[in-house]
Amino acid sequence: MIHHAVIGTGIMAHDHARYLGAAAGVRLAACCDIDKKKALAFAKTWKIDRVYTDYRELLAKEDIQSVSIVTRDASHMTLSLAAFEKKRAVFCEKPLAPTYREAKIMADAAAAAGVINMVNFSYRRSSGLERAAEFIRKGGLGDLRHVEASYLQSWLVAKAWGDWRKSPAFLWRLSTEHGSAGTLGDVGVHLYDLIAFLCGDFAEINCTVKTFDKGVTDNRLGEYVLDANDSFTSTITFANRAMGILHGSRWAVGQINSLRVRVFGTKGGLELDFDRSENGYRLCTGGKNIDSGAWKTVEVKPGVDNYVRFIRAVKSGVPDPSDFANGCKIQDYIQTSLESARRRKPLKPVQAG
Repeated sequence: MIHHAVIGTGIMAHDHARYLGAAAGVRLAACCDIDKKKALAFAKTWKIDRVYTDYRELLAKEDIQSVSIVTRDASHMTLSLAAFEKKRAVFCEKPLAPTYREAKIMADAAAAAGVINMVNFSYRRSSGLERAAEFIRKGGLGDLRHVEASYLQSWLVAKAWGDWRKSPAFLWRLSTEHGSAGTLGDVGVHLYDLIAFLCGDFAEINCTVKTFDKGVTDNRLGEYVLDANDSFTSTITFANRAMGILHGSRWAVGQINSLRVRVFGTKGGLELDFDRSENGYRLCTGGKNIDSGAWKTVEVKPGVDNYVRFIRAVKSGVPDPSDFANGCKIQDYIQTSLESARRRKPLKPVQAG
């Protein structure tokens, strides 16, 4: 039996409790949040016996094998390092950290501790993504030439998820003072991870970010200065010499949570559209289909969600590919993008040499 604790009891923590609590051979032993009232309510919802407001006390007292870290980005490093010191496996929300420096420290600490570590890039659960990546790696599209991808949301103009003006869960994502890297850091991180998994490492990034007026006096609501980027566009040169255009926004009217990717090579094209399905992709290959522009849909069986993958890794001791080392690489891309936008010039990621 794996005894698991959840640190942070906000919105995403409920997914961790729901799916990890339902996994075979897992018991939710404890939870922790600096807001005791919120932690108690969370514990009641998920039938968790022990509640803490100090993560150090939890790690010292609880006989657990693993933890979820579901807190604001700025606290991920402190909490992960503390867990690694106790030899606990860590399942951390994305992005791994606010900066590449912190992410590198975390990845190095994970390697030194020798315990399972994983970043919850949620789209890794997609069986369509897994099979598409396998198809590309085997040369199904030939040499890659062009990539187009977008992640579009509309919560700054729509209330499908609630009113952002009234919710700290949204407001902190609009404020750099509260650790947000804006749309680029919030959803761009998913896009970067997905594209790197499909198409390979980034060699150069040329990024532009924009923060728009939200009709709020002094661009501030209470403690939250609304200065984080709302939209981004990134031109990518890949290590394999393909090029790509990636973009994201929270102003995309009619797009509640839409992620689409198109990859084109010398032998064909491939499309992933998560509004349609996570369990398949569209493909255009073969001479006649290429000449006529005919596409077919490839359906695959549903994949295993990240929570089960994490538990399997803990039980087996075999790391998942979505580990801290990968999360560190993606954070390198995010930081390089922000610096590219600041300096208004293309830049190479640190890990690209």
